[in-house]
Order: sequence, then C-alpha cells, then structure tokens
Amino acid sequence: MNAVAIGVAATISVKFRQLETGTLTGCIGMLCLSVCVMIALYNGCGFWTYELLMFALLFTMGLTFTSSTTLAMDSERRYAGAASALLGALCFASGGIVSPLVGLGNILVSTGVTFVVCAICSLLCALWAMRKVPMKVAMCRIFR
Repeated sequence: MNAVAIGVAATISVKFRQLETGTLTGCIGMLCLSVCVMIALYNGCGFWTYELLMFALLFTMGLTFTSSTTLAMDSERRYAGAASALLGALCFASGGIVSPLVGLGNILVSTGVTFVVCAICSLLCALWAMRKVPMKVAMCRIFR
C-alpha cells in the first residue's frame, strides 16, 4: 500500500503547472506529516494510525520524486549522466547514514526525530536549489 501512495503521487505530480510547486508542496507536506508521525510514535499510537500517517507521508514523498529529479536533470542538461549518478549515490549514502540513527535509544523516538530532520533537510535543499531564498534565510524561516 505504501508503494501505491508513492506511485499515485508521482503520477499526480506531473499535473502541477510548475514543477517547483510540486516539489515545494511535497516538501512542506513531508515536514508537516513527519511532525505528526513523530508525535504519534512518541505517544505510542496504534498500527493503523501510524500506517495512515505513513501512507500520507509517502504520498507527499512521491510528489517530490518526479518533480525534483526532473528539475535536477533539466538544470544542467550537459551533465545529466553525472547528475543522475550523483543523485543515485546520494540516495544510497543517505540510507546508509540514517539506518543506524534510527536504532539509537528508543527506536520510536529516534525514528520520529529522523523523519523530521530529513524532512527539514529536504525542504531546505528544495528552497535553496530553486533559488527562492538563500540557505541562511531558508534555515531561519524553518526554525523561527
């Protein structure tokens, strides 16, 4: 079911008039839903509550996958092959870094915190990549 959420959202993301809008919508949704997942995990929610929140979170992730990759490949067409390889390597490296972090301490709390930190990083990167605001300003707006 979670894979269906990602697939449906990836299909819907092409309906946005501007790819930047789809990416920002997905990143903001990821941040909001990550906070909800963290709160639910901290409070020991039931399986179905967690699964519904994860379904929604993965849906917002699916919004960003297609649009962010398209924006990345379009920004430097002559280096598209290297950019694609770098994006793939970055995904594997992120997974390798995050995996041990969720096992620290209480796994429910560390998983929720990891979701929120990664969502914040995703939103900051999206804002910076789209040159909407400088990185310092983006960080101030998020943590205000």
